[in-house]
Amino acid sequence: MSTAAPTASAATAQQPATPVKDKGDLSAFYADRARRHREYVAGCIQLADKAIRALQSRLGPDARLAVQSLKPSPGQKQVTPNGILQEDGLAVFGYAIDFDAPQTPPHVVNFFLSVGKLTGEKGKPDDWYIGHDTANFSMPSGGSDQELEPLFAHVVKALEAAIVTTYPTDARQEKKTSDDAHQKDRQGEAS
Repeated sequence: MSTAAPTASAATAQQPATPVKDKGDLSAFYADRARRHREYVAGCIQLADKAIRALQSRLGPDARLAVQSLKPSPGQKQVTPNGILQEDGLAVFGYAIDFDAPQTPPHVVNFFLSVGKLTGEKGKPDDWYIGHDTANFSMPSGGSDQELEPLFAHVVKALEAAIVTTYPTDARQEKKTSDDAHQKDRQGEAS
């Protein structure tokens, strides 16, 4: 009895001929990819936690830092109560700071940190980064104290700006030009 070679189906006949891999190869690829994905997500969570723990000490005794729960949109995955993983691989974490001062109502400021890793070119290490608003800060050493300082300066400045808008301490007047005054006089005469 002779064994004939299997014939290609119509679907595969249109594709270029490539060697068929063992079923175990795809399974091994999946297992490796799943493992690397878990390690990546764990790295994002670890880097965000490290940054937030270090930031907490800079906020002062009257500021309570807490996580802000996030709800994933379609295409996003929940990775922590305050963290979502986007389709592009960027992990976003939400936080809330509750400020309390005598004779003022409590004030909460919310902010988000984005964490990710860019795969390095051959021979170069992968580059972790943390972002806030539109600024990204490189963390090639995984978030050492020196690497975190520019991030903290940026976050603190943004938080200060949010507090200033809530608690202004001076009145601002708009400067009016002579053209504005003339237009106002003309509008008054026309009425």
